[in-house]
Amino acid sequence: MSLSDLTSDLLTRLRNASMVRKRSITMPHSKALVRLAAVFAENSIIASYEEGVEERGHKILTLNLRYVENKPVFSKVIRESKPGRRLFTSATKRFGRRPQHSFTVLSTSSGVMPLSEAFKQNIGGEVICTIW
Repeated sequence: MSLSDLTSDLLTRLRNASMVRKRSITMPHSKALVRLAAVFAENSIIASYEEGVEERGHKILTLNLRYVENKPVFSKVIRESKPGRRLFTSATKRFGRRPQHSFTVLSTSSGVMPLSEAFKQNIGGEVICTIW
């Protein structure tokens, strides 16, 4: 299976699985997706993630979704920066076009991190996605 944008694929699988109340999703492994899954797990967007190998020897990534009272933790997932339109934010200018209770993830020179952490460290970067 050839995928041009693995991040968008992850976010779409996450959104679709939460709508049908699936407990976990499995997808092809990549280092960028593992870093994104780690940020989601640290901030309680997902319950956990696991790296594994399928029967044919390909690496896979399994995300275990989190629900509160049988409802998904999030209701909307937006891919902000896309391959055809990159979106960046600086350390001085806040990226703020989403609801206040949203969770935004940045890719910075110090790694993938939540927007709030990037501002604490006074660094900007590419806006990957927003979840609320």
